[in-house]
Amino acid sequence: MKQLSFINRRRKGVFAIAASVLALGVASSASAQCNSILINRVIASDGVHTDRFGVSAVIQGDRAVIGASGAEQSGVPSGGAYVFERIAGQWVQRFKLGRVDWADGDRFGSSVAMDGNTIVVGVPRDDDFGNDSGSVYVYTTVFGLWFQQAKLLADDGEEDDFFGGSVAISGDTIVVGAHSNDHDGTNSGAAYVYTRSGGVWTQGMKLSPSDAQPLDHFGVKVFIEGNRIAVGATGLSAGGSDGGAVYMYSRSVVNGTWIEGATLNASNTHQGNGFGGSIDMGTNSIVIGSSLSDENGTFHVGAAHVFTTNDDGVTWALQEKLIADDGFTEDSFGSGVAISEDDQIVVVGARSNDTALGSNSGAAYVFTRVGGGFIQREKISPFSAPELFGSAVSLDEGSLVIGAWIATGQSYFYDLNCSLCPADINGDGGLNFFDVAIFLNLFNANDPVGDFNSDGILNFFDVSAFLAAYSAGCP
Repeated sequence: MKQLSFINRRRKGVFAIAASVLALGVASSASAQCNSILINRVIASDGVHTDRFGVSAVIQGDRAVIGASGAEQSGVPSGGAYVFERIAGQWVQRFKLGRVDWADGDRFGSSVAMDGNTIVVGVPRDDDFGNDSGSVYVYTTVFGLWFQQAKLLADDGEEDDFFGGSVAISGDTIVVGAHSNDHDGTNSGAAYVYTRSGGVWTQGMKLSPSDAQPLDHFGVKVFIEGNRIAVGATGLSAGGSDGGAVYMYSRSVVNGTWIEGATLNASNTHQGNGFGGSIDMGTNSIVIGSSLSDENGTFHVGAAHVFTTNDDGVTWALQEKLIADDGFTEDSFGSGVAISEDDQIVVVGARSNDTALGSNSGAAYVFTRVGGGFIQREKISPFSAPELFGSAVSLDEGSLVIGAWIATGQSYFYDLNCSLCPADINGDGGLNFFDVAIFLNLFNANDPVGDFNSDGILNFFDVSAFLAAYSAGCP
């Protein structure tokens, strides 16, 4: 009874404070929606029906790279990667990356990464060490032209490793996934780290988890940001959870080696949920897709998990699981994920979503951080169906690229104009009774969004934080 009495008193206090909020009147604000603006839709200048243009994509500043794993070179479908630049507000193809040792079916462009003036392209079906052993190409730019700097191979590469199925770069460090490498048993997987010095790339550590098992497929997705590496393992036995895992590594300040740290798992760990198949990192948050996850009784609708750290990556806590508000069977929500550098915006692709356009048109959902969680703000859809729109997403400083690779393939460039106004919870562009009512419901339901001061506990201080945000209005 004491506990119940406390809860009742707390709720009465909350409603009393809500009344004082309403007494402040309705404040005006800019729209809190993300109002995406389509800049332009692009295809490859030499596109053919089997290009798969948009199977991978990365954007940074005024430059983007789009992979087309079936593109032709001299009439042979070995794959391609295209460099786009923003010129006079439009995204324009500037270069097609090539190589001299191409072969049919290499799937050059299956993965792409970029940092500054360096582009990395994965070729998981290259055959240097046997069929589908894989390779990675590194390019740099000189006076606006792109030149091959290196071709990376694993020093222990073997047939069917799929080295280059995923790539990532940060500064002078590249991480390459080889998800079918047999380091710890059949298809246990591995990830390789390379460093650059004086323009020369050298293989360093080969990463595999301490609890590695066959069929883990460790390395199916890799990501690096500064001194942190994340490696996805979607296999059935990964992490002992039967539902995939993401392994975090940190670079030692003593000798530069990579040290295994936290292991992140989905909140729903059923077999084959795809957790770890897509990854992106912000400053203190990481978003991880599980595109085959069953949620709320819906088969393979998919989900995305946001984890945060407050101790520089030593420990990570699940902040929220994101699910589309109109999710349906086999949407594959989480097929692509992106998070802004400031951890405030998350974009999640759902490549198999069915819209009014037809089956498998695909979609992308935009979420913004409110309190201690995220709220869905917008759903972006393509022009036609089927497109598999949302297979790849990349976000940088309000610029968004979304890949839709089916058949010839295409990609869409957007500007996101998210007004990050925390108190405008319903995103209608104004602060009013509806925002207060929604906050109260979330608070009383112990929803993470109600944790307005982000301390992990819902109490009076969250109400005070909401009141302050409401009183401050919106930018």
